[in-house]
Amino acid sequence: MLRRTEPTPNKPLPPIKPQAGARHSGASSPVPPSAAPNAVAGGKPGAALQQQHQQQDAGLPTEKLPLPMLASFGVVSAVLLLLGFALATAERRAAAAALVQAASDRWFALLWTVLAPAVHGRTSGFKAELGLAGLAGNVLEIGPGLGANAPLLDPAAITHLTLVEPNRFMTARLNATLVARGFKPSQLTFVTKPLQDAAADAAQGSFDAVFGTLVLCSVPPSQLFVALETIYGWLRPGAPFVFLEHIASPHGSVARTVQEVVAPVFHTCGGGCNTRQDTETAIKALPWAVDIVGRQEGIQTVIWGRATKPSGLLAPGSLYKFIRRMF
Repeated sequence: MLRRTEPTPNKPLPPIKPQAGARHSGASSPVPPSAAPNAVAGGKPGAALQQQHQQQDAGLPTEKLPLPMLASFGVVSAVLLLLGFALATAERRAAAAALVQAASDRWFALLWTVLAPAVHGRTSGFKAELGLAGLAGNVLEIGPGLGANAPLLDPAAITHLTLVEPNRFMTARLNATLVARGFKPSQLTFVTKPLQDAAADAAQGSFDAVFGTLVLCSVPPSQLFVALETIYGWLRPGAPFVFLEHIASPHGSVARTVQEVVAPVFHTCGGGCNTRQDTETAIKALPWAVDIVGRQEGIQTVIWGRATKPSGLLAPGSLYKFIRRMF
């Protein structure tokens, strides 16, 4: 009879010790499950691989961008911004310009709150010679600002006062100053437009006087003559334009050199003020009778006076107006 033998359990083989200098091809030591690339840890496939990459990335050295490269990035960004603005639609450019103008107007309204008393104090003597207290009837003021000239006006003599002030951030305080002076709200009309754009906002030939102090300097040079023509058109025949303005000094003088140097700063921070504005020449270019009452020379030359519109159908002003309409 055959004897049944029980199988003996297999015993694990002892690990093979590699011999010195031996080469192995395709054989490697067993990889623990925790180090296997596709091991599953915590039930999330690939978590061990992600952890391994994070550990490798953490060990990489970090490099800072050099300053020239950062500068070049800034230049390229600025160029792209300017290019985008240039290629933008007219409506977007107009909207951007309006935002810039509003910010500039708000800044100048705050600045003028501080500077106006000092400026008015230095020019009060010149204004006294202009006889603003004698203005009567239908009167228009250009660039009234915060109302520095209000104390010099007579509310009882002025039947109506039109105020052309493009800076809307000054209007509320201007109105309060005039009311405190004694003007009734029904006596006042506000035009919040630049002077050169406001010709149609007031009746032509209907004002008994137009006046302004230290305002024509802020009109763009290319629009100065248009602004003065607007004033000329508002006046009735025989009515005066009363003015006080700082003007450009003669070329080659020390004062003119200073004006050239400070012009960019004044224009940017001073509400568009142009220290080199040749206002006197522009005023004398129109066919009214100009009387320069006073002049003060200095770093900033100041003039004050009157320009009276001729009266009569055959007056030079009427002929001038006819020629301008024809051509």
